[in-house]
Amino acid sequence: MQAYQSDPAPGDEGLKFASLGRPHALPRTDEGRDRIYRAGAALVMNDANPVTMEQRMSDPRLLFISGSARTDSFNKRLAKLGAMIAEANGIKSTFADLADYPMPVYDGDLEAAEGVPVNARKLLALMQVHSGVFIASPEYNASISALLKNALDWVSRVSEDGGAGKAVYTTRVFALGAASPGGTGGMRGLVAVRNVLEMGLGALVLPDQVLVARAATAFDDHGHLADKEGQERFKTVIQKLARAAHLLHG
Repeated sequence: MQAYQSDPAPGDEGLKFASLGRPHALPRTDEGRDRIYRAGAALVMNDANPVTMEQRMSDPRLLFISGSARTDSFNKRLAKLGAMIAEANGIKSTFADLADYPMPVYDGDLEAAEGVPVNARKLLALMQVHSGVFIASPEYNASISALLKNALDWVSRVSEDGGAGKAVYTTRVFALGAASPGGTGGMRGLVAVRNVLEMGLGALVLPDQVLVARAATAFDDHGHLADKEGQERFKTVIQKLARAAHLLHG
């Protein structure tokens, strides 16, 4: 399996979904990310070969998000690995870094005065052009990370187009994973993430989840899991997510 390649160099403007044997990270420039936002739910930005909403619905595309913005985050590694595994198995994928979508802590008064942050709308647009979402979330005090909860909350507040923010959760399939230095692999934190998605946002979340314990030594030099059986289980979860997304949107 090919090792994960890093994000495109500054100046890379496109989000290309044509299979190149690696996951396609989001462009790092504001201009590039703005192109995705303008595309919204109607078009994946590939100038040479536009992908319509109808084509996307019948061809699963998975979005991999980490609930941590830390540079060396174990969960960021897990999300990147998931995108790599998906691509290696013919499933088009995107890795998104929440560090590229900074937002203030949710505040109803701020929302009333200034509206929903533009980065919440951009993240929503990205979710809209994927039919399945894998979230790798760290466990913070036996719960969800503040960064991830804030992002999920702000996206849900986008209300134009018939409540697009809430709708993106009820019309996609989600899968969860966690990597932790401890022995439980972040399991307790995923209980909180699942509760937010299912009970709070009405999302369909697969029962299968990925747990990587003792994460400090769990990844090899190529970004794969040293435990080959664990990597195979991860691949199985990704394949189930892709099949479920296809059944929902196909």
